[in-house]
Amino acid sequence: MEINQPFTLPAVSGKTFKNEAVTIDGKRFENYKFIDCHIIYSGGPADASACEFSPNLTWEFRGNVGMIVQVLPHFGWRLEFGGEPPVPIKKV
Repeated sequence: MEINQPFTLPAVSGKTFKNEAVTIDGKRFENYKFIDCHIIYSGGPADASACEFSPNLTWEFRGNVGMIVQVLPHFGWRLEFGGEPPVPIKKV
């Protein structure tokens, strides 16, 4: 995920998190493994490249981003996570 940042996030590289709570705000993760972790995100800048994420992650959204996740479905947004990408509908 490339985000244009007005500053460079401190990069951390090559670690494995396992069964840990990990706050991702203000960090750039490179070549990390997240195995069965609880990821905490509060809406600040964050970046990840060449990382592996196990399917058993849990996410916690705090602050304004948490409110956004709760409100969007009330306005018709459907949030989907994981799984296969949707198959395009073919016109007949």
